[in-house]
Amino acid sequence: NLISLSNDYRAASDNKTRQDVLEKLLALSVKRKTTMLQLIEGSPQAVVENLFPKNIRQQLPPQLQENIEDEADLEGSLDVHIVDDFELKLSATLYFLDASDGKRYSLFFADDGPSLFSGSRIKIRGIRVSKKIAIRSSSAKENLRVLFQARPNRSVKKVAVIVFNFLNDTRTYPVDDIRTMIFSSTGFTTNSFYREMSFGDTSLEGRIRSDGDVFGWYTVNYNNSPCDSDTLSAWSVAARVAAAADGFVAGNYNNIIYFFTSTPACNWAGKASFGGSSSWINGYQGVGTITHELGHNFGVHHANTYNCYSGGVRVPISGSCTSVEYGDRFDVMNISAKHMSTAHKSVMGWYDANNIQTITATGKYALRPTETASNEVQALRIDRGDTGNRRYYYLEFRKPFGFDDFPRTAPVVNGVSIRLAPPHEDYGLFSRTLLIDTTSNTAEFSDAALLLRETFLDSIKGISITPTAISPTVSAEVYVWISPSTSACIRNKPYVEIFPSYRMARAGGTGNYNILLINNDSSSCGLSDFNIVNSLPYKWFYRTPASSTVALPPGGGTIIGFSVTVGAVPVGSYSFTETATHVPGFSASSSATLRIF
Repeated sequence: NLISLSNDYRAASDNKTRQDVLEKLLALSVKRKTTMLQLIEGSPQAVVENLFPKNIRQQLPPQLQENIEDEADLEGSLDVHIVDDFELKLSATLYFLDASDGKRYSLFFADDGPSLFSGSRIKIRGIRVSKKIAIRSSSAKENLRVLFQARPNRSVKKVAVIVFNFLNDTRTYPVDDIRTMIFSSTGFTTNSFYREMSFGDTSLEGRIRSDGDVFGWYTVNYNNSPCDSDTLSAWSVAARVAAAADGFVAGNYNNIIYFFTSTPACNWAGKASFGGSSSWINGYQGVGTITHELGHNFGVHHANTYNCYSGGVRVPISGSCTSVEYGDRFDVMNISAKHMSTAHKSVMGWYDANNIQTITATGKYALRPTETASNEVQALRIDRGDTGNRRYYYLEFRKPFGFDDFPRTAPVVNGVSIRLAPPHEDYGLFSRTLLIDTTSNTAEFSDAALLLRETFLDSIKGISITPTAISPTVSAEVYVWISPSTSACIRNKPYVEIFPSYRMARAGGTGNYNILLINNDSSSCGLSDFNIVNSLPYKWFYRTPASSTVALPPGGGTIIGFSVTVGAVPVGSYSFTETATHVPGFSASSSATLRIF
């Protein structure tokens, strides 16, 4: 091995023996370097654990030392890239450091990596192998220190598109088609997409041409393979140099889109600097891909779904959940051509303060559709109380509008969608949003929305959500239960609502009703039995069943059906009351009307 051969090298008594040993040392050091370069991408922790002893490395001949990994302390600007393979539903996050020594290094973290945007300035300590660095932990200050935390630029965008091809593939696409697809303010385009989603706040503009700046086509002096980070960077530099002759100046633009002929060597559809200014489009991928990659530039991550199980059965939420990449079909940060969710719109800064309400107490709350501008609340959120990384439930209501061209019968526009996401104010917690499947008895997330008077219960955190009113295209109303943070059992009056609140029937006829009942006790109280009794106006009104009993956990909700039958009573309106009681002194009532005609 290297250590014993190094000892032989120092002990050699003649030049020939020393030269022979040196050749063996060089071959072995090259083999070690090759192995470590391969290992660092898949298992950076293994590189950390097998660090060559520093004191022995220093004793190696100078020719060998550059082939042996070593600890490195570096400072520079972080560049984070998100790579999107929509076909295979695979994504990767790549970290680079443009260091003060003028070199660009690839960073590989033994954990999940830092929650930082491109442009952040950092200091790192890691194990350097050539231009790759393995880092033990992104959370330990001795391994990573943040000197400046960048925030994405989300203002009106000056955008340049540079289109190029290769020596071995000189295909092109019509430039005017690309210009229209990205910059046109009408139709199915990236610009119209952002204008609609942002209520007119974010648009894509050229600096030279009013209809958008597209430079090219240019044939760069490279073949289209391989497609690694170094070659992609070289292609981009060559494309910028070619575009400069046509008036391109990088500093004049907020964002640069590199659009090149499709190449299988790039096993992705799009790639973007997260919170940065550059994105790359592999072939004619369309409006959805370009909108998605710009979304990464603007600082939003992927729209995922949350797949949860309990006892082997799918449930809406549990302690055993996995994130499904690109699962949320109701957000362009999946790839579907639909509005960003309220969680992403909040991050983008498209809502005013009065459009976002944080719920901290049990009660009813109103919600306006997310697609059109409003002076009222369009995003409700509830702190889940997670330790470590904070997450909120973000609630939204959608309507058929523009790019959100949902059928009027679709669950997403007839219910309230719920997602888990970090608080939008915390730019240091970029993360995927997680769509909750509130109807987990089906295998699809197309019906994920929580429908009218259905209850989503997170018994782990003491939160439940129940839509109590839906006015299609206008508003939704939700009842939210939040359990106090206490180990004591705190009893509360339940929530009771009869629906419909008004019916008509002929004398001798029947009116059918339902009761929505929600247990408002604190989560420490356990299951409770509720007795439901009625107060009817006259002896010739009959309820079927005469009364009912139901057991509910704290925060749990249910719907109980019943009917009221009448005898030969005079024409008029008659009110009656239903009362639910589970502990003496803790009851609630609701009234409804039966109109006899």
